Amino acid sequence: MLYKLLSSILIIASFQGLASELETKPDAVSRLIDSLILATPVKRIAPKYPSRAARSGQEGWVQLSFVVSKDGDVEDVLVLNNAGSNDFIAEAKKAVKKWHYSPALNSNGDAIESCQNSVQLDFRLGKSGISKKFKRIFDRASTSLDEENITELKESIDDINNYKNKNISDLAWAHYLQFRYYLLTENKNEQYHHLKQVSRYAKPATKQMSSTLPESISVDILHRLFIFQLEKQLFTKAMSTFERLTKFENEAAQQFVKSNKSIIQNIQLLVQSETPILVQGELTKNVWTHELIRNNFSITNIHGDLDKLEVRCQHKRNIFTVQPDNQWTIPDSWGQCSVLVEGQKHASFKLIELNQSI
Repeated sequence: MLYKLLSSILIIASFQGLASELETKPDAVSRLIDSLILATPVKRIAPKYPSRAARSGQEGWVQLSFVVSKDGDVEDVLVLNNAGSNDFIAEAKKAVKKWHYSPALNSNGDAIESCQNSVQLDFRLGKSGISKKFKRIFDRASTSLDEENITELKESIDDINNYKNKNISDLAWAHYLQFRYYLLTENKNEQYHHLKQVSRYAKPATKQMSSTLPESISVDILHRLFIFQLEKQLFTKAMSTFERLTKFENEAAQQFVKSNKSIIQNIQLLVQSETPILVQGELTKNVWTHELIRNNFSITNIHGDLDKLEVRCQHKRNIFTVQPDNQWTIPDSWGQCSVLVEGQKHASFKLIELNQSI
């Protein structure tokens, strides 16, 4: 299946109206910067656990992106994703803004911004396993799943969403159950959303820490996520997911890795080719992010208002207004880059990754 999938991706050489969209040559951007020394943490303050969340037994996490300034201060903190109480967001941002770094230095020894930094802050009370109240919902949902009783399963899903006091294990299983529900109802967008969320808990067990999910389920989740990422042409993420699968030692994971190494090789060939890579963007939250696999890209087919586009790279960043058919070229020396788009909720657009020869 994966071979056929990637083959279909490789032959996507044009899209409706794409030829006219690519006529304008990308503009050159900024001067080149090379960093020899990356920003390193000097002071990190742990976030305060919100008292309301602690009293109710809520756990969760917040994933943030931020910039380290030339002075080593943390700036422009953005929430990329989160789970659990919204109180966690406020405390996570408050803590990270107090962090301090030894700034990145360029080849001349001058301090420069370090613009592609991210962190996930976990809020845990030390509990293990799903909570008693959630287990009742979980058992009912599991029975409905086994019987493929969609009506009763939907009722359990509603109860899961209404239950606010989830711990980490509850959150993981909640997303897994919702993924299975949307698999039964054939809603691919929701499948992908919940796969992304539950994949954060898909990790092999270690001597120091047991896994939140059984390894067999973790491997299945990452396998399915990998297929979705290929379909959506999110190749940087797909390669990262593949790398995660190599960390598992069970037979299913090892067989998957062995059978699909050529997929990664074909992705690399595709990236080097002149075939445009099309990524569909939609602002379901305040910010949409995408990890680039090429240095050139264009934004087109905009529906709704996009306020700004920020390119955050390891050694440089720029912020732009967004107009239809804008194009950008990023110098190699900027390192790995991500695009962050802010704007009206549900605004949609297409991001097209290009090669310089196009």
